[in-house]
Amino acid sequence: MYIKIGELIQKLRKQKGITQARLAEGIMTRENLARVENGAQAISNSNLELILEKLGLKASQLSSYVLKDSEHEFYSLRDEVKNHLARFEFDSAETALKKIQAMPASKDKIHEQFILTSRVAINFQKDENHAKALETLRTAIKLTIPKFREEMVSSYFLTGNDIIIINKIAAIYEEIGRQNEAITLLKQLADNVRTNYMDEREKTRNLTFVLCSLTGILSTYGQFEEALELCEEAITAGQRNRVYGLLPILMYNAAYCNYNLGFREKVKHMVLQAYYGSLLAGDGGATAYIIDNAKNDFGITFEQE
Repeated sequence: MYIKIGELIQKLRKQKGITQARLAEGIMTRENLARVENGAQAISNSNLELILEKLGLKASQLSSYVLKDSEHEFYSLRDEVKNHLARFEFDSAETALKKIQAMPASKDKIHEQFILTSRVAINFQKDENHAKALETLRTAIKLTIPKFREEMVSSYFLTGNDIIIINKIAAIYEEIGRQNEAITLLKQLADNVRTNYMDEREKTRNLTFVLCSLTGILSTYGQFEEALELCEEAITAGQRNRVYGLLPILMYNAAYCNYNLGFREKVKHMVLQAYYGSLLAGDGGATAYIIDNAKNDFGITFEQE
């Protein structure tokens, strides 16, 4: 099957009511996007990935049509890095990232952003240099949003990787005691996802990701009612759109909020739901998180311990 990428971009853009200028922002000029849509100019795979993400479509859905063998290898290595980081296998992630950096494609903007973001995740485990990590993350976000300002987050047209970077910035703020800034940033980010993401499942993936972080911080600092409301929003959206990845953690956060609000009769049932949900998902990190915290927070233990 042959896909005319320019025509596909134009069709999706018009379906979603997005102007060329808004879609092109941070990626290319409006004039260059117009030429891509008209078939007069080719588009690099890194720019295509950014464009498609903004349109709610993953580049991997078209990879068999638009990627060469060497590019498939590159994206496979990126997935390998992500998987190692998710399992906290930082040495293995480092090895895969070095292979990526040695490839010519790594110089493209979107791949450079991925490398910088991954580098923060790896290095932060070694030296916990918050200032250096923030500087690197701000450099990364400005590759796709050159005039990035934190107070403008709710208005930007973000890609999935932009959302990850901003979430990481908020996480570092929380770690260094700037929790109010972290909460404000995550609230803006959640508002952005609610209004700007087009595809419902992709919107839900990003919203549950952001609200998982936000509810964790809010509950840590005693804002239980707001945190519980946001947990319920994320859980409802995840169940409705069959996006289950973070639901065990969100369910646990909701249980913690209910406990502190005095609704303690609900807690054990919710914690068990969270625990068995993590087992069904095969998410060892979530299972460990729930086991450790349930024992400390509620005195609930599980047989496998």
